[in-house]
Amino acid sequence: MPLLKRMPKKDSGMLFVYGSLRRGFHNHSYLQGTRFFGEGRTRPEFDLVDLGDFPAMVRPGRFHVQGEIYQVNRRTLDEVDLVEGNGIFYERIAEMIFTRTGEVECWLYVLIEPDTGSKPIAPLPDGVTKIWRRR
Repeated sequence: MPLLKRMPKKDSGMLFVYGSLRRGFHNHSYLQGTRFFGEGRTRPEFDLVDLGDFPAMVRPGRFHVQGEIYQVNRRTLDEVDLVEGNGIFYERIAEMIFTRTGEVECWLYVLIEPDTGSKPIAPLPDGVTKIWRRR
């Protein structure tokens, strides 16, 4: 697949979202004013797990995670970092995301510590997040 786009700056570019930041979900308002780039999916190196009120992506895994790609600026990334608990709960990393026309490098959030103690986390098939819609 041809490479579509690389992020021009460390703190701006494309953001891949797979859970509560997607259209129709409760945190999507944090992406208001951004440009929707398209649908995409990760390499088959992640699992999407059920943490009760929201999904989380963990690595290593075995599945593609489906999501949406948005073009974002530094201010939006700063806001989303706060919402996602970047550096505390999630870590924002750069990964290549597959789209219908090629690949694009995107920021995405992965769970820092997948050990939830007594609460089991179960991989979800094919990155499905529809069960969290409008919570």
